[in-house]
Amino acid sequence: MKFSFYYLILLTFLAFLSCKSKEEKKLSDLLAKKSKIEQEISSLQEDLNALEIEIEKVNPIANLPYVESALIDYQPFKHFIEVQSTINTDKDIIIYPEFQGNLTLLVQEGQKVSQGQVIAKINDGGLVGNLQSVKAQANLAKTAFEKQDRLWKQNIGSEIQYLQAKTQYEAASRQVDAIQTQVGRTNIKAPFSGIVDKVMMQTGQAVAPGVPVMKLVSNSSLKIEAEVSEKYIKTLKPGAEVLISIPTIGYQATSSVKRISTGINPINKTIGIEIPVTPNEFVKSNQTASVKIYDHVNPNAIVVPNEALQKDAQNEYFVYTLSKINNNLAKAIKSKVTVGQSIDNHTEILSGIKPGDIIVTQGAQTIGDGVKVKTSK
Repeated sequence: MKFSFYYLILLTFLAFLSCKSKEEKKLSDLLAKKSKIEQEISSLQEDLNALEIEIEKVNPIANLPYVESALIDYQPFKHFIEVQSTINTDKDIIIYPEFQGNLTLLVQEGQKVSQGQVIAKINDGGLVGNLQSVKAQANLAKTAFEKQDRLWKQNIGSEIQYLQAKTQYEAASRQVDAIQTQVGRTNIKAPFSGIVDKVMMQTGQAVAPGVPVMKLVSNSSLKIEAEVSEKYIKTLKPGAEVLISIPTIGYQATSSVKRISTGINPINKTIGIEIPVTPNEFVKSNQTASVKIYDHVNPNAIVVPNEALQKDAQNEYFVYTLSKINNNLAKAIKSKVTVGQSIDNHTEILSGIKPGDIIVTQGAQTIGDGVKVKTSK
């Protein structure tokens, strides 16, 4: 029994050794196969390198990276701020009466009126008749005062008589002025030249102060009041060029910034600006307009496409300029630049390159400083 146990252990050990030997042989075969493939790859790489050397001897630029390039020259550069706003006017008002009574309209909707024109009347309730009576009394008081004044200058009569006559005349004059003012309020006049946009009360209706009578509008002084971010406070100046567009009517016109607010809106941190709008038969108040405000204009700028710009490890901007070797072969040179404003995927360059330089515009991400490249320019 004991012998059988040891015999079993021996068989197990021999089986283990047999399996281990098979695994070691398999591993050895795999390593040998790997080594052979590596030798083949190395041999192929050597052949490939040799072929590239031979190709370069025949055609030196065949394997060089290809880049698009452009010749640098001065060109106009305009940076603008674009905002949406509404056209409005100060001459868009509701007219209210200053007197109570029955209304008589003298105009109709759509009618043009002139500044100072009487556009409606209110029944005066007998004020005009009363005015005539008061004027007669004032004239009588004036005559009495002038007579007493002449006597006083001749040292005839008492001072009290002179003062009484003067007081009565002045009181009568004030009464005439007061009633004339009231009569004047029965006439509703146009405060400016414009168009009667809407009539709200009709002839015969009773009106009183605070009751709207009509709406008067003039498009002679249209303007845009817009708000732009406070970050433009250094570049935005009065007189800056503006392009106004009203897409709904296909309207475009130029203007300029007339006024810039002296303070900043504390709620949204914006600066208020005012832009005059040239009157036009199709341009009305309350229309929505797109406004481009040119806060920076350089007629002779150096401008590059944004895809030509890169940043290095020091977070500095650079472009690749090309030093020509022959017609299709060039050497890329890293040129650090100082950038200005950007608009429409283009950036103004303040320093670092000059007119006459050739820069890489496409493919800059695949090359490095000093690398030979193929180019069409």
